[in-house]
Amino acid sequence: MKCSHISFSGHAVKRMFQRGIKRLEVTEIITTGEIIASYPDDQPHPSFLLLGFVGVTPVHVVVAQNQQDHDCVVRLMKNNEFYILP
Repeated sequence: MKCSHISFSGHAVKRMFQRGIKRLEVTEIITTGEIIASYPDDQPHPSFLLLGFVGVTPVHVVVAQNQQDHDCVVRLMKNNEFYILP
């Protein structure tokens, strides 16, 4: 996924801190991870569920992407669980 800028929601930062996951690792997942689901109707921007790995640990990242300028916001992160945004 290509992003011109990546920012992180407070929830995502909290989860990263709790799990010892660095911003650089999440950025790597965004650029190289596999999009396993898309949510085109999410507001204010479409979201994507990505799967990547930190070492051998699977990490799921939800990224909302502004389709006009390709700015991305990391909204949620969970390990070993699939979920759908409300």
